[in-house]
Amino acid sequence: MMSRPGTERAVLAGLLALFICRAVVAGAIVPPWQGPDEPTHFSLAYGLTMPTLAQQRVERGVLESMVRHGWWDLYEDPPPDPLPTSLTFLFGLGPGTLAQPLYYGLGAAVLRLSGPPDLETAYVHLRVLSVVLAIITLAVGWAGTRLLFGPEIAAGAAAIGALHPQFLLAAVSVNSDALLNVCGAFVWWQAARVITGRQRAFSLALLLIGAAAALFTKRLGTVLVAVAATVAAASLFTYRWRRLERRDLVMAGVLGGAGAAVLVGVTLVFGGEVDAWARYVGNALTIRRPLETATIAEAFNFLRMTVDYSWLIAGWLRFEPPDAWIWMSRLLIIGGMAGAAVVLFESGADRPRFVMAWFFVAAQVTAMLFAVFWTIPSAPQARYLFPVFAPITVLLYVGLKRSVPRTFHQHWPVALVLVLAAMDVTGFTTVHIPTYIR
Repeated sequence: MMSRPGTERAVLAGLLALFICRAVVAGAIVPPWQGPDEPTHFSLAYGLTMPTLAQQRVERGVLESMVRHGWWDLYEDPPPDPLPTSLTFLFGLGPGTLAQPLYYGLGAAVLRLSGPPDLETAYVHLRVLSVVLAIITLAVGWAGTRLLFGPEIAAGAAAIGALHPQFLLAAVSVNSDALLNVCGAFVWWQAARVITGRQRAFSLALLLIGAAAALFTKRLGTVLVAVAATVAAASLFTYRWRRLERRDLVMAGVLGGAGAAVLVGVTLVFGGEVDAWARYVGNALTIRRPLETATIAEAFNFLRMTVDYSWLIAGWLRFEPPDAWIWMSRLLIIGGMAGAAVVLFESGADRPRFVMAWFFVAAQVTAMLFAVFWTIPSAPQARYLFPVFAPITVLLYVGLKRSVPRTFHQHWPVALVLVLAAMDVTGFTTVHIPTYIR
């Protein structure tokens, strides 16, 4: 299936074009500030483009924009009067820290190049940046999946990504998750190159640089560092290094040193981050919800919310689709992952590749459960899973295919796209349009 490179590229281009069309529609429907924590992320990036004194007016401008776009009206709550000047006072969200500076530096660089005339135009420019980063995430994820599993699974996984409702909402939000997702897809791609023997030393260096970039983008990137280190260690134990050519080692060393220098340089430019990192490590090791106080019922409810919120929930975890829609998404997710577990045990020679996909997903899910359920009690959010979006879509595709009769496999790709498209359209008509178009 799709053995010709031209056909594969055409399929990928078509899926990316479909995603862009969906992003344009979603951007026209979903008003500003509806992505979780958008005000804080935007304020940090936009503030870096102006002098320190001018930065103090950014948060006030964001709050005024939220009033103009009816943010409080959507939640049936009157805006505060008088309007505060600080996002911290209003939402309990700190102004943030540049301990993870890569996204904010990238956003500021984009805004300096685009030169927006006002705050709301700057918001639109950063929303476009998020869409571009989402496109890169899908394309890079496809590259890694194709290396590991071939063109059919790569196309099927990309179709799930291109039509995923919650990934679309993340793509039209101003959030540092957008860059973290690119890092996750890049780590997936380089891990695939490592285990398939593509310029192994060079790919190992890129793998570790991608993981380090994730760490300097968001604290959740720590998971990708652990995953990359595990893949690198496994490669060292299983590969006969005498096959490496000297130029590979030299290139890997040069690239690794350059990448480390860039990351250290970025940190030094922003300065004063050592204390921030120490606080973050302390927070990560402080369990605010001891295990003995958790109940089985609460744990199951948390897992149910994780499944429900991973497919579609809009706003700040406020606007859910109808129950019938949620049950359909549960069937897709649970059926897909159960089928993928069966495929893992049936995979034979391909088992190491499926093990790697499961390892990526398991590491991210474990970290999310630990961070959200025990250290920072709150509701789970799908965006915490998107750094491993590529392996998730792989497991969903192969698992759902395994769940249908073999006689139907020939028609399976078209049927899957039709089901996903129907879910996407009904997500717009039952959630986004009724909520945001009034």
